[in-house]
Amino acid sequence: FQEHFSDSMYFVNKEVDSLHLLAKFKKEIEDEKMVKAFAKSNIIVHAYSKCFVDGKKEQGFIFGYSSIRDSLIKQKIIRMAEIYRNLL
Repeated sequence: FQEHFSDSMYFVNKEVDSLHLLAKFKKEIEDEKMVKAFAKSNIIVHAYSKCFVDGKKEQGFIFGYSSIRDSLIKQKIIRMAEIYRNLL
């Protein structure tokens, strides 16, 4: 992930272990637009902006990784990077 996205987003450190990771954008990007583009390639991530009711919505991705093989995660990250770069 860092190899492909360190210039544009970062993982938020968390105090408690869970089966999800939160990545926030360093730039203004519409997360919902990216989520839809990823879904077309069978990559499922969730838009962080949907977690906000009032006020400014922060942009980012929520990743679930509980039952995904490491090799598949690497393939999907590479594909995500391609899609991400094409949409910018």
